Amino acid sequence: MKAAEWKQVVQPLLPADGSWEFRGFLCYRPPVHRVLLGALGEGSGFDKGVYIWRVVMPLFVPSENVVLSWSERIGGGARKFDKFGEDALVTAIVTAIEGLRSEDDALVEILGRADAASPNRRLHEVIGYAQLLQGDTSGAQESLIRAAAGVMETPWSQEIIDRARLISRLLDEGGPDQAVGQLDRWCDQTAGALGLRRSLRSNRSS
Repeated sequence: MKAAEWKQVVQPLLPADGSWEFRGFLCYRPPVHRVLLGALGEGSGFDKGVYIWRVVMPLFVPSENVVLSWSERIGGGARKFDKFGEDALVTAIVTAIEGLRSEDDALVEILGRADAASPNRRLHEVIGYAQLLQGDTSGAQESLIRAAAGVMETPWSQEIIDRARLISRLLDEGGPDQAVGQLDRWCDQTAGALGLRRSLRSNRSS
């Protein structure tokens, strides 16, 4: 399936009471603030089928690509859809779109995956930032300590450690406003790299 075909299938399924934009196989609700919410058709190199994703992507971790770690693949891990199975494809896309909620709900969803015993520093970094945005500064500091703990094994590990230590230091020295300001600068960076239209504040009614 080509991007133009994807848009042709998705566009009639979108709620009429909101605005939507397309970036290739990504359909999202603009303007985004700190979390990208949308639907994505992920192609496969082996056939013309696509995986359908309900996209929940924190923008406050710098990235030049859509990251699906916090998203949901509709139909499970191995389920692919194509334009010849139109009913199943349409149902999957509608399921992805109807599953989208507000940014605050997305942050709560992310926080629901917190695991203090996990060795995954990526997890602790995102949880820490989400806690900060939800006003839990002490919880954020604890998560950021976990994100920066242990031995650096790869360059990306060092990047996480550096970011976590920076936010922790800003919390200590300048308070939540300065720390959140840095998260917003990373949101700008990620949104720019992905070509997304970003708002200055969250759409609370979405």
